[in-house]
Amino acid sequence: MNQFLEIFNFQPHEKIGSLGCGGGIWEIGLGVLVGNLDFILMDIDPSLLNEVEVKAAIHYWEKHYSKANTSSFQVIVNTPQQIPLPDQTLDKLLISNAFHEFSDQPAMLREINRTMKTGGLVFVEEQIAQFSGELHEGCGKPLLTLSQVRQLFEEAGFTFSQYVPSSEIAQLFTFQYL
Repeated sequence: MNQFLEIFNFQPHEKIGSLGCGGGIWEIGLGVLVGNLDFILMDIDPSLLNEVEVKAAIHYWEKHYSKANTSSFQVIVNTPQQIPLPDQTLDKLLISNAFHEFSDQPAMLREINRTMKTGGLVFVEEQIAQFSGELHEGCGKPLLTLSQVRQLFEEAGFTFSQYVPSSEIAQLFTFQYL
């Protein structure tokens, strides 16, 4: 995730959501490194995302960077189709290797749309299907093609900005809510 700091262009006190973040380890690392960010960490699994895990990750990254944390991290356990945030809350949203796991992608995109501020950016890092019907090795769910990811977001009212490789098999997409 650190290789994308220039693309994320985090600004002090932005509200940055992370959807399907597991324990939030990468987001917490970014928050400690950059500082003065307001992260909202969201996942459906409270055994992964909880205050104990967040505190442990903050401690780890403070030691790693030899830097005191100045960012905030709010923990929200959400459902697969609902984000419990008010309308127009988020400046930016991260979805890392989780979009293919959403059971109802159009419903979740409506929720993402609702929670984004006008001009807000959504960053989606996703393993891309190399052939039709390819399944994710970890979860066994179907992977999407580049065009499928783009089409789903554009149909939900987002404007495609760019995608860049994040690994040999994954891309980081940027979409804007206008």
